[in-house]
Amino acid sequence: MTSQKSFNASQGSNKAESRESIKRIDKIRNKIETQQNVDIVIVLKTVADLELELENLKQQLVQLGQDYNTIDAFRLIDVDGQGSVSPEQIQSFVD
Repeated sequence: MTSQKSFNASQGSNKAESRESIKRIDKIRNKIETQQNVDIVIVLKTVADLELELENLKQQLVQLGQDYNTIDAFRLIDVDGQGSVSPEQIQSFVD
């Protein structure tokens, strides 16, 4: 009978430990999901800010009365005339 009681007690202890482990896992999962949501918000805000900046620059070009299009912009970045640009060339142009 004593071994049965200790077996039942250990089962109860294991169930309690399992519940606590599940709670900890849920907390971690919620924290990760929250961080992912924050990251998404930051990315979306950055994209919106860049879109606004781009629109403002387009408006400035229009006000200056210059004829300017995507091909002209590409040619400014493709200084070697290779017909392609690398991410590094774009970054260098932006900086």
